[in-house]
Amino acid sequence: MSLAALGGDPLMAPSIRRLVRAATILRRDFWDVLDSDAVFIYQSTVYPLILVAGIQMWCTQVPRALDVALQDNVQDVWLALTIIGPLTTLIGVLWHERDQYASALIQMSGNVMAGTVFATYILAVVDQNWAKGVFAPFVFAGLALWSLLLAVRDFRKTLRVERQIGKR
Repeated sequence: MSLAALGGDPLMAPSIRRLVRAATILRRDFWDVLDSDAVFIYQSTVYPLILVAGIQMWCTQVPRALDVALQDNVQDVWLALTIIGPLTTLIGVLWHERDQYASALIQMSGNVMAGTVFATYILAVVDQNWAKGVFAPFVFAGLALWSLLLAVRDFRKTLRVERQIGKR
């Protein structure tokens, strides 16, 4: 059905077509970039910092917002995820040469843990500070989104490996 038949301005059709074409290219390019190893720079930069922060908090204490917002047992789980998540992802990266399928699953679990760390931090900070104005949750939302997108990438890798195994 044409845009004019829907009651739209026929002069807008070329603009809408260009917009749809650009969105299609962007979507395809997005998945191509996400599936590439170019995103490894995010993991190799951010995840060691999560690990160092986790170790530092293990030796001292969790941030005040988390201390107030989370119960002790939830704090312990969160703190464990700050250490286990990056290490799990590292193991998955190192395991890639041995078994791509297991590597993707291991990395996926580490990425989900990292995304959970960021999401929990966002919720705690917002819970404690929303009326005061906040900055960190917006930055951490981007970090959480990236970590969870990497988990989606790893899931897609497992599907590709399964398809390759099925073709043998």
